[in-house]
Amino acid sequence: MTIHAGEYRETVIITASGTNEAPIVIEAAPGETVVIKGSDVISRWTLDHDAVWKARLPKLLTRSPDSNDASFWIANEIHRVFIRDGTLLDAIHLRPVSAKDRLQPGNFFHDTADSTLYVWLSDSDDPNKHKVEAAVRAAWMKLMGSHIIVRGLQMRHASTLAIANWAACNIYGEGSRLENCVITWGDFVGVSLNGKQHSLIRCLVACHGNSGIGGNGEGHLIDGCRVIYNNIDRYDPSWHCGGAKLIPKFNKGRIVGNEFAYNVGPGLWLDESCNDNRIERNFCHDNEGSGIMVEVSAGNLVLNNISTANRNSLAADYLIPDPEAEKQGQHNLFLGRKLNDRTQSTLIYQGGGGLGIFISSAPRSRVYNNTCYLNEGGGITVEGPLREAAGGPMSTHDCRVLNNISVYNKGPQLILRKNGIDPDTAGNLSDHNLLLAVGAIFAKNGWAGETAFSVAEWQRVSNQDTHSREGDPRFAMPTMGDFRLLEGSPALGTGQALPDVKDDFFGRARPKGHISIGAAEKSSLDYPRPPLR
Repeated sequence: MTIHAGEYRETVIITASGTNEAPIVIEAAPGETVVIKGSDVISRWTLDHDAVWKARLPKLLTRSPDSNDASFWIANEIHRVFIRDGTLLDAIHLRPVSAKDRLQPGNFFHDTADSTLYVWLSDSDDPNKHKVEAAVRAAWMKLMGSHIIVRGLQMRHASTLAIANWAACNIYGEGSRLENCVITWGDFVGVSLNGKQHSLIRCLVACHGNSGIGGNGEGHLIDGCRVIYNNIDRYDPSWHCGGAKLIPKFNKGRIVGNEFAYNVGPGLWLDESCNDNRIERNFCHDNEGSGIMVEVSAGNLVLNNISTANRNSLAADYLIPDPEAEKQGQHNLFLGRKLNDRTQSTLIYQGGGGLGIFISSAPRSRVYNNTCYLNEGGGITVEGPLREAAGGPMSTHDCRVLNNISVYNKGPQLILRKNGIDPDTAGNLSDHNLLLAVGAIFAKNGWAGETAFSVAEWQRVSNQDTHSREGDPRFAMPTMGDFRLLEGSPALGTGQALPDVKDDFFGRARPKGHISIGAAEKSSLDYPRPPLR
């Protein structure tokens, strides 16, 4: 099916299935812009008082109890209003308030009792001069069938929280693919992969209220996507938010070649028994949280990633689930929570913070050939006690941290939980890494363990990193995102050959003998060449 240019204000639900050999294909016509919108244009504004304007909304249709019926996705509460359309931060939106008397410039209020929308534009202008779009639907697309390809579509504007804390684009079944799509401006999660063996290829997933990507299931592929500017509503980073929050049981997947950046919260976060995934060649930068976080999940390979300039969360107001509503089974109501300085210092050092890579109570993790640079909270942390997860108890044991560059991070370059500190911690190994701390901690034997300020001291207190080095890696041009190595780098050819490490960040083959430390294998003089493709 080929769709021609236009704005399609509807919820698309597909229950039919193709086959692996003959999939159903839904695609935009070449060179044409096709947008599925969860919003309608609201007009006939009248002045209420001061600079507050109002408009009566159309009467809602009766909602079906069946989520495979489009009427199920009619929103009885509006969570998004736009004054100017746009795919990214070029859009202008108003923020909701809970009562009419709380309206200020840049706000809107939806009075559900009499179906009236009130707005106060940032410049106090007349909304009749603008194309005002209000998200009156909770979803753009739901694929229930299998083997469906959706290519080249844009999706934006949704009020999913009017129904539940779900995604606005949901993929079920088996073997479907979203390719070259632009998925932006949902009020909670953008797109969720469920079922088996789905693919999200070269998509832009951005500007969602909580997180860009969610999901569970088995064998999914997330490849070549840009996941940016998510959690614009500032949900608590210790709860659920960021670029991608995959929970629970997102298993045996591959997350490769993506950019996770400018998200409030971790760039990529796997939580609750997300096991046996391959996380490789991702560029994770400028997130307010860890670049990559793997929590209470087992057997994951974190390989050839670059994680840089990730920052600690600042003290501010964040949203958390309303505990009283949760007791009643209502999961779409939230309260404000202020992170004060004392709480924030705990989060930085024992809950993620601005780390390059955080492996939290995640047994059998393999952290190989990554590059972590200039992260505020620290470089690589592998820590966490015994915890219960959806798949059973998990602790920090049998983790491997090999061939990584972790340098110039503001916090410790490496934190590794000490073997034998309790019966659940054993078999952890770190070696063949290149580390360098300037005005910061070199490494720590766990959060509460011994602190070292040089490689020699670290080797003595930890019995780890016997073959590791201390020094500047000589990146080609990191300020332009080029983390390849120049000639003379101590990382060139000094790593340990590993069966899992066959290529580098750029897909270039690694040698069979001594490989280089970090994400880039060979030196290069054609800099700058940033990692984005």
